[in-house]
Amino acid sequence: MTTLITSPRKPMSDASAQSDCENAVARPVCELIDKITQAGWAPEIAYAAVKRVLEDQTHACAKHPRPAEGRKPSPFPLAPF
Repeated sequence: MTTLITSPRKPMSDASAQSDCENAVARPVCELIDKITQAGWAPEIAYAAVKRVLEDQTHACAKHPRPAEGRKPSPFPLAPF
């Protein structure tokens, strides 16, 4: 089962954009952690690994942005969960 991430319903300039995005990705991230721990990894290692990957992706995107067609580059160029 694939969990989809909902699209923003408000402009990115809206004060609630960050919290709306956090709510949209909370379930997929929890499902990812569940998959990692079900594969045998300890939860603390799984969380640390996901955090590190996100930090690395953020730095990589800042150095080499990859804009989608007609869109501004995202600081988090991760594939959908």
